[in-house]
Amino acid sequence: MSRRRLSLRAAFAISLAVTPIALAGCPFFVPFFIDRDGDGVGNSTDNCPNDSNPTQADTDADGVGDACDNCPTTANANQADTDNDGVGNLCDNCPTDSNPNQLDGDGDGFGEVCDADDGNPGVH
Repeated sequence: MSRRRLSLRAAFAISLAVTPIALAGCPFFVPFFIDRDGDGVGNSTDNCPNDSNPTQADTDADGVGDACDNCPTTANANQADTDNDGVGNLCDNCPTDSNPNQLDGDGDGFGEVCDADDGNPGVH
């Protein structure tokens, strides 16, 4: 009997070293609090699990927290960013040309990178 207890104890000790993802299918596994970004909100409910955002602010209510939302004032749950400039397509003034600074010298709504007639407002 003592051998069996030792084996159960050893198995339990080993299970603590295994990641919760690997144990998720085990009916006896009770997940413990994991907070990858250290903001006090567990990953399972954190709207930005890789970026600290203790208030969980989500201005555009798209389910993605402002701290990691590439378009925080316009709802874009899929976070599409065709040109990979860090600005979401729905709020990017040049969605197919990378322009992370979103400069628009003539104020016509088209970024300087993709505005053929920059300096002439109203002409694109």
